[in-house]
Amino acid sequence: MFLNEMSPGQGEEMTSKDVAENRLETFLAEASEDKAFAFAFEIPKELPDAKVYLVGGAVRDLLLGKEAKDFDFIITGVPKAQLESYLGKLGKIAAVESRAFGVFKFVPKDTKLKEPYDVALPRTEHWTGLGYKDVQVASTHNLPVEEDLRRRDFTINAMAVDMLSGKLVDEFGGLGDLENKIVRAVGEPGERFLEDPSRMLRAIRIACQMRFEIEKETWRTIKDNITEINQVYSEKGQEKTRVASEVMGKEFLRSLQADPVRTVKLLDEAGALPLLLPEVSACKGVPQPPQFHGEGDVFEHTLIGLEKLPKNCSLEVKLAMLFHDIGKPDTITQPVDETDRLRFNEHDRLGAEMTEKIINRLKLFDLDFQEVPFLVKNHMIAVSGSVEKMKWTTLEKYFLKNKKWGDNLLILSQADVSATIPASGKPDFTAYERLEQKIEEVKHKLKFEVTPPKDLLTGNEIMAELNIAEGPQIGQFKAQLREQQLAGKIKDRAAALKALKLIWLQLQTGLDKNTK
Repeated sequence: MFLNEMSPGQGEEMTSKDVAENRLETFLAEASEDKAFAFAFEIPKELPDAKVYLVGGAVRDLLLGKEAKDFDFIITGVPKAQLESYLGKLGKIAAVESRAFGVFKFVPKDTKLKEPYDVALPRTEHWTGLGYKDVQVASTHNLPVEEDLRRRDFTINAMAVDMLSGKLVDEFGGLGDLENKIVRAVGEPGERFLEDPSRMLRAIRIACQMRFEIEKETWRTIKDNITEINQVYSEKGQEKTRVASEVMGKEFLRSLQADPVRTVKLLDEAGALPLLLPEVSACKGVPQPPQFHGEGDVFEHTLIGLEKLPKNCSLEVKLAMLFHDIGKPDTITQPVDETDRLRFNEHDRLGAEMTEKIINRLKLFDLDFQEVPFLVKNHMIAVSGSVEKMKWTTLEKYFLKNKKWGDNLLILSQADVSATIPASGKPDFTAYERLEQKIEEVKHKLKFEVTPPKDLLTGNEIMAELNIAEGPQIGQFKAQLREQQLAGKIKDRAAALKALKLIWLQLQTGLDKNTK
């Protein structure tokens, strides 16, 4: 929902200013009746010099007609000691981020907020070095809110709303940039990005999440300064990068979730891909056998695969698709003769190992980080070997024991096949479709949808029945019985006991033959 929409019930298109005013009026009317915002109306009424402003992303989201989640406030006209005292009367100060600069975590009375509000005095920041602590902060209650907004990252995040009057403070044209779907740095882009290089990754993330374009000068500056994200500096004898690895990881994941293909393309165009994910960048220019991969090199295949994924698939699948072939550059072997072809033996295994290292390096722990290497390691299962010869226990291992992982492996495999374009021009889904059929067959035979039935015999029961001790052969017996159970050949305990005796007899007969 954007700013040039029609207002319900009106025949004329409203201006962006009209829409903005309507949305802010609606929010303020609701907020005035909400205990969670009572302090924002009470402070300026009780303290005539005070003004309470809602700032940042919440203002942006309200103007877009979206639900605002994170609320940050700037309060001017109140000295910090008086502000802290007054906030204490109106609620609970959960934490003081910086008493020197008047930055408080605040929970209003009689509310159950999931996260405290950020309430702060207006401040300016001047960066003096490369570290996050190398900043001079000046805070005074008499500082105009416009000066506080000047230090922020992008114009669409640099707006404020006076909670009492409803006036929108838009010194830097954020409203216009929202309407035109533009990500633009506040003031001089170079200054903003040198202050905090993570803002360059944030610009890409916002562009992908909101489907905005990055303003020309802002984009040029990102490309010129992107290496700053990995610049090393020393703090207390320790070397650190300007952007912490976990910050890079969080921005990357949020962007990938929103739009995988555009994320990779923007990171590549900005020059960030070899800095953030050199393993993916290394796939560029790596050839593939044309009889199987007419779509292009490994990087092109990966982009097509990301494009073929369902829009609503999990972040784990998106990440696995991005990483599924990163083992190819280091495993490529040239044809030995005219009958051979390019090969990438063990690229799936190596890719899984590399994936684990990337997850640890960028601290990508806000997802099922064990699932992603599993998906990468097994992405070839639908196309390698013969699905017809695949054991039922193998099918269970990869697709049924963990339903979420199994379903996601199918999604990944289907997209991978879709992105594999042979000389005929049509992807070959024969093996994949047969795999799906076999999965449905076993579900139908054993009458289950989510969890396969338990083994018909336990290890202890097998030992008791055969009067043998525990050992590796018990696992072998269980595997053979499970294979027959999944195939629908044995359906109850009695049948399992009969099958066990036959397996035991065959084993003993074989042993007798070998001893003669």
